[in-house]
Amino acid sequence: MCSAAPQSDDILVVSGLVKHFGGIHAVDGCDFRIPVGSLVGLIGPNGAGKSTVLELVSGSYKPDRGTIVFAGEEIQGLEPNEVFDRGIARCFQIAREWPQLTVLENLLIASPVGGRDTISFGLFRRRRARALEREQRERALEILEKYRLYVVRNEFAFTLSGGQKRLLEFARIAMARPRLALLDEPMAGVNPVLQAEIERGIGELMAAGATVLLIEHNLGFVERLCHQVIIMAQGKVLAAGLMKDLRDNELVQEAYLGSVPGVS
Repeated sequence: MCSAAPQSDDILVVSGLVKHFGGIHAVDGCDFRIPVGSLVGLIGPNGAGKSTVLELVSGSYKPDRGTIVFAGEEIQGLEPNEVFDRGIARCFQIAREWPQLTVLENLLIASPVGGRDTISFGLFRRRRARALEREQRERALEILEKYRLYVVRNEFAFTLSGGQKRLLEFARIAMARPRLALLDEPMAGVNPVLQAEIERGIGELMAAGATVLLIEHNLGFVERLCHQVIIMAQGKVLAAGLMKDLRDNELVQEAYLGSVPGVS
C-alpha cells in the first residue's frame, strides 16, 4: 500500500533501502535524492548495487526495508505496471523489445493512454476512440522519425540490429512521456555514432520534461552531461556531487575511480 509523503523539489527520494539475496547484501542501506528536472549519474564498481536499485525503483524487486518516494508518494512494493502508470519508465543493460510486434506496435503499446485493451479507453465514444488512436499513431510515427526508425516501422522488432533495438527502447520511453526515466548503461556496447544518437535522445527526453537517472561506466559522458553523480559501493552511497569534486574523495578513489584505467 502506497502512502502520501511531504512534497519537495526532489522527484525521487530513496531512504534506508535494503535488498538482500540470501547472504548477498545487494543494497544495504541506500539513501539518495533526485531533483526534479536533473540528469543524475549512478556509478560504482561492478556489484555495487546500482542495477538492483533501478529494479527496486521500477517495481521489479520488492525491498526488504526502506522507502522509495516518487513525486510525494511512497511506491515501494508496487507492481511494475503500477510504477509505470505513475510516470516511471526504464531501459535495460541489454535492450528489450516485444519481438513479435512491429516496431510501430512496440511504440503504440507504450503510450500512456494504454491502447484499446484498457477499460478507460473503452469508455470513450467510438468516434473519440478512433480519433485518439489516430493521434497516438501519428505521434508514434513522429518519434520513430526522430530516432531514425521510420523506415523499419512495419518490421518485426526481433529483426532489428542491436543498435536499432537500443534506439527503439528510447523511442518507447519517449512515447510513454515519463516523469522519470531510468537508464541502465545506455552506452554499453554501442559505437560512437550510436552514442551520439543516445546522447541526443537523453536530451530530448529531458526537453520533454523527464528527469533522468542513469547508470553508466563511460565516465567522460557522465562528467560532461550529469548535473550530479551518485557513487555506490557495497550496496551503499559513498558520495554525491559533481564528478570533478568527487575525484578528490579518497573513499571514492579507493572504491572505484582509482581502479579505472585512464581516470585520475
